[in-house]
Amino acid sequence: MSKLLVLGAGLMGASIGLAAREAGWETRIADVDSEKTSEASAVTGLLGLSQGFDPDVVVVGTPPSSAALTISKALQLYPKSIVIDIASIKNELISDVYTVVGQNAQYVPTHPMAGRAVSGALNARFDLFLDRRWVICPQPANTPEVLEKVEQLVRDCGALPIYMAADVHDRSVSSTSHLPQIVSSLLAKQLERLTDDQIAVSGPGLRDMTRLAESNSSLWTDIVLSNNRHIYDSLLAFIDEATTLASAIKDSESETIDRLLKAGNVQRERIPGKHGEVAQPYVTLSVMLDDKPGQLAGIFDCAGKAEINIEDVRIDHALGRNTAIVELSIKPQSVKALESALVDAGWNVRDSDIAR
Repeated sequence: MSKLLVLGAGLMGASIGLAAREAGWETRIADVDSEKTSEASAVTGLLGLSQGFDPDVVVVGTPPSSAALTISKALQLYPKSIVIDIASIKNELISDVYTVVGQNAQYVPTHPMAGRAVSGALNARFDLFLDRRWVICPQPANTPEVLEKVEQLVRDCGALPIYMAADVHDRSVSSTSHLPQIVSSLLAKQLERLTDDQIAVSGPGLRDMTRLAESNSSLWTDIVLSNNRHIYDSLLAFIDEATTLASAIKDSESETIDRLLKAGNVQRERIPGKHGEVAQPYVTLSVMLDDKPGQLAGIFDCAGKAEINIEDVRIDHALGRNTAIVELSIKPQSVKALESALVDAGWNVRDSDIAR
């Protein structure tokens, strides 16, 4: 049985511990804050670190500001173990670690492309990494056997391992992960100009766009400062496009506005879809239902009996009424069959729209 030690009892570390344990790894979890260790053990059932535990792999899941120190100590304490980190920046971290321990250490920088807006072990999930990409940035000292063991852990957590150079990774996530967080937070901040009555007219689009603004600000400050060079470039590029759009709006330049919006349509198609595959076109079938227990289960049961797979689900609650609209994303060829099945079962089906 492979042995895993997780250092850092937060959301990500605890979720890795749960996933690895589910896959058969003997897992321990520890944190510099003993209260966090106790809390993580209590809510997840993961055991704390015991004397003599000799891990095959050590996962460092501490915040970016303390990751280098924790990785260096782990490499010194467990010289026979493979030490990986899960921080969202790589280049600066690798440099800091090698300054302390040298470049021959069996350290493998990684980054699982998963997470939640909430934090802490209380919110940990064993399926957090299911079908998510997990970046591995191999180093010159990493042997094939070492990388194979890291891949095993990644796959056992349900993720898809991909290899990428550290600098390419940092440049990529500055646009695909860090910039969306910043834009979401700044968009939410703009609401301070509005009264509660004005905000009340917002629709689901605003909730979708500001979901990331719920994230832990201290953690994200660490991340932004750690990858500031690439984030700065990405943010400037975004500001340049936004400035062009603002000028076009001011001067009523419809062609420029249309060109920029169409460019967004085109580029969104490149975002990976379900299971990391090329995004597929889905039809959204809307169903009106009462906002009470058992309604969703009834819809899913109906779809199951019709042998139709629901690709995605979204719920929008009606204002002032105990009703909700459930949007079911399904493949175009399944629309008529599911619509008929739902209508026959007495559900209030609304018009369908082509969606992505």
